[in-house]
Amino acid sequence: MKKMWIITVSTLKMLIRNKQSLFFTLFLPLALMVIIGYVTNTADVAIRLGVVTDVQYAPPPVVLDALNKVDVLKISQGTLAEEKAALNDNQRDLLVQFSPNAQVVTGPQTVTFYENVSKPSESNIGEMIIQQTLQQMQLALTKTAPLYTFAHQEISAQGARYIDFLVPGIIAMTIMQLGIFGTAFAIVTAKEKGILKRIMAAPIKSWQYIGGNVLARLTLSFVQAGILVAVAKLIFDVQFFNWGWLALLVILGNVIFLSLGLFAIQTIGGVFFPTGNLPEWLKIIVDKLPIAVLADIMRETVTSGKSLAEVWGSLLWLIGWSLLCLFLASVFFKMQEKD
Repeated sequence: MKKMWIITVSTLKMLIRNKQSLFFTLFLPLALMVIIGYVTNTADVAIRLGVVTDVQYAPPPVVLDALNKVDVLKISQGTLAEEKAALNDNQRDLLVQFSPNAQVVTGPQTVTFYENVSKPSESNIGEMIIQQTLQQMQLALTKTAPLYTFAHQEISAQGARYIDFLVPGIIAMTIMQLGIFGTAFAIVTAKEKGILKRIMAAPIKSWQYIGGNVLARLTLSFVQAGILVAVAKLIFDVQFFNWGWLALLVILGNVIFLSLGLFAIQTIGGVFFPTGNLPEWLKIIVDKLPIAVLADIMRETVTSGKSLAEVWGSLLWLIGWSLLCLFLASVFFKMQEKD
């Protein structure tokens, strides 16, 4: 173990001194996340508003007409159950429900807002617009007691913002990059140049050499993930859950992509954009690639807070990839060329 530790420390020193390696492993993923996240977060605001139109809760036609005239509001109508389901699926930024029998105005009416907490800006803007619209109607119709009071509820939607989708993909990409291009290619290059043959002549075992390299890259992977998580939290207020999952997935990801690199296979899918718009046959393939599975589990557990029971199928796929890649690497990769 002492020899493997020495190799780990020396490999880390070489990585830190290599400015090109640091650029591609630390700075580039961070820059991509910040740039893409900033661009998507500063897009034109459009509030996806759901209006409950059950017979019991239907708003007065004059109110609905007034809201439809606000350009920034993209209004959908449906039952309370339908609109809540849409909000839970992140298809609505805000949901508004009027008091029972609101069409018969006999006194102050209560307007309840169901807020998508993953879209705080859109929800708050939507609430302000609706309140101002109704208050202007009140001034136009009556000078007596207020017609409306306001309440709101918060609902966490799955899927959330694009930045919440992006961050796990960026982390998965850095793990793939470090595993394939960092560790595996470094070992393969050393083998081609005859460096491994000279190393194996020293009193060191092959597992100690590979283990030291893997531990060094694994340490760097945790540093990468920590930096990306910290920046995503500070700049974009991305919410993170299940830190144990993040550690486990970083380890599994490194195992997969180191093994793939040694076997000379490289794959990519579902990192920056959802795969839902792909042809169905291609989507089935891409969704099962190791980086796609890794990124999806990160999104579901780390940024959405799902439990093991909800992702066990995907986790089995990831473990299966790990075992397969380890097997292929052990069969086809040899530390020394055959004489």
